[in-house]
Amino acid sequence: MMAAQLVGTGGAGILIVLAPLSGWEILDVALTLVLLAALASVGFVKAASGDGAGDPEEEDSPPPPLRQAGKDVRTDADS
Repeated sequence: MMAAQLVGTGGAGILIVLAPLSGWEILDVALTLVLLAALASVGFVKAASGDGAGDPEEEDSPPPPLRQAGKDVRTDADS
């Protein structure tokens, strides 16, 4: 996943530098790579989170209990 981020950011940087030589048409490709690298970053963070928050492949499970100052906060439905 980090390789995809590196290709997106590094490739975009190279293409932006070379854009004046090619008549600026390649700038669209560079901006697309930047967008895809940003989406890859979001996906990487969501997949690596400890509780799997936002992971679409995770099975439905109940949310963890709420905590406040070290004590459980329970709703009326939990009682």
